[in-house]
Amino acid sequence: MENEIFKKLKSKLKLDTGRDLEVVGMKGNSANYFLNIYAEQQDDYITIIEECVYHYGKHTETIELTEDQNNELNELLQSTIKDVQQLNKWEDEIQL
Repeated sequence: MENEIFKKLKSKLKLDTGRDLEVVGMKGNSANYFLNIYAEQQDDYITIIEECVYHYGKHTETIELTEDQNNELNELLQSTIKDVQQLNKWEDEIQL
Protein backbone atom coordinates (compact mmCIF):
# COMPACT_ATOMS: atom_id res chain seq x y z
CA MET A 1 0.00 0.00 0.00
CA GLU A 2 1.24 3.48 -0.74
CA ASN A 3 2.69 4.91 2.44
CA GLU A 4 0.66 8.14 2.29
CA ILE A 5 -2.60 6.18 2.10
CA PHE A 6 -1.40 3.85 4.86
CA LYS A 7 -0.55 6.73 7.22
CA LYS A 8 -3.98 8.29 6.70
CA LEU A 9 -5.73 4.96 7.21
CA LYS A 10 -3.67 4.17 10.30
CA SER A 11 -4.57 7.55 11.80
CA LYS A 12 -8.25 6.62 11.48
CA LEU A 13 -7.95 3.38 13.47
CA LYS A 14 -10.06 3.39 16.62
CA LEU A 15 -10.52 0.82 19.36
CA ASP A 16 -13.79 -0.98 18.65
CA THR A 17 -13.79 -3.68 21.32
CA GLY A 18 -14.14 -1.49 24.39
CA ARG A 19 -12.19 -2.46 27.49
CA ASP A 20 -12.37 -6.20 26.92
CA LEU A 21 -8.91 -7.79 27.06
CA GLU A 22 -9.82 -11.17 25.58
CA VAL A 23 -9.93 -9.63 22.11
CA VAL A 24 -8.60 -6.15 21.39
CA GLY A 25 -9.48 -4.81 17.97
CA MET A 26 -9.28 -1.64 15.96
CA LYS A 27 -11.10 -0.52 12.82
CA GLY A 28 -10.73 2.43 10.54
CA ASN A 29 -11.44 3.69 7.08
CA SER A 30 -10.29 6.48 4.84
CA ALA A 31 -11.87 7.20 1.47
CA ASN A 32 -12.63 3.70 0.15
CA TYR A 33 -9.90 1.94 2.16
CA PHE A 34 -10.88 -0.20 5.16
CA LEU A 35 -8.63 -1.73 7.82
CA ASN A 36 -9.57 -4.08 10.64
CA ILE A 37 -6.97 -5.55 13.03
CA TYR A 38 -7.21 -7.47 16.28
CA ALA A 39 -5.29 -9.60 18.75
CA GLU A 40 -6.49 -12.26 21.16
CA GLN A 41 -5.25 -12.75 24.70
CA GLN A 42 -5.24 -16.55 24.29
CA ASP A 43 -2.70 -16.16 21.45
CA ASP A 44 -0.42 -13.79 23.39
CA TYR A 45 -1.80 -10.81 21.47
CA ILE A 46 -0.37 -11.64 18.07
CA THR A 47 -1.65 -8.98 15.68
CA ILE A 48 -4.01 -10.29 13.00
CA ILE A 49 -4.99 -8.20 10.02
CA GLU A 50 -8.55 -9.30 9.45
CA GLU A 51 -9.29 -6.91 6.63
CA CYS A 52 -7.28 -4.50 4.52
CA VAL A 53 -9.28 -3.69 1.42
CA TYR A 54 -10.16 -1.07 -1.14
CA HIS A 55 -13.82 -0.86 -2.21
CA TYR A 56 -14.73 0.54 -5.61
CA GLY A 57 -18.17 0.11 -7.02
CA LYS A 58 -19.26 -3.46 -6.44
CA HIS A 59 -15.67 -4.66 -6.31
CA THR A 60 -13.35 -5.18 -3.37
CA GLU A 61 -9.61 -5.47 -3.70
CA THR A 62 -7.45 -6.92 -0.93
CA ILE A 63 -4.47 -4.69 -0.25
CA GLU A 64 -1.09 -6.08 0.75
CA LEU A 65 0.89 -4.23 3.39
CA THR A 66 4.65 -3.97 3.56
CA GLU A 67 6.61 -5.51 6.41
CA ASP A 68 7.19 -2.03 7.86
CA GLN A 69 3.48 -1.25 7.69
CA ASN A 70 2.66 -4.54 9.43
CA ASN A 71 5.21 -3.68 12.12
CA GLU A 72 3.65 -0.23 12.62
CA LEU A 73 0.21 -1.79 13.06
CA ASN A 74 1.60 -4.30 15.52
CA GLU A 75 3.23 -1.51 17.56
CA LEU A 76 0.00 0.51 17.54
CA LEU A 77 -2.11 -2.43 18.64
CA GLN A 78 0.36 -3.47 21.36
CA SER A 79 0.35 0.10 22.67
CA THR A 80 -3.45 0.12 22.64
CA ILE A 81 -3.53 -3.17 24.55
CA LYS A 82 -1.27 -1.66 27.23
CA ASP A 83 -3.56 1.40 27.41
CA VAL A 84 -6.64 -0.80 27.90
CA GLN A 85 -4.82 -2.82 30.58
CA GLN A 86 -3.88 0.40 32.38
CA LEU A 87 -7.43 1.76 32.20
CA ASN A 88 -8.77 -1.47 33.66
CA LYS A 89 -6.15 -1.37 36.42
CA TRP A 90 -7.05 2.22 37.30
CA GLU A 91 -10.72 1.36 37.39
CA ASP A 92 -10.01 -1.55 39.74
CA GLU A 93 -7.95 0.71 42.02
CA ILE A 94 -10.68 3.37 42.11
CA GLN A 95 -13.26 0.78 43.12
CA LEU A 96 -11.15 -0.37 46.07
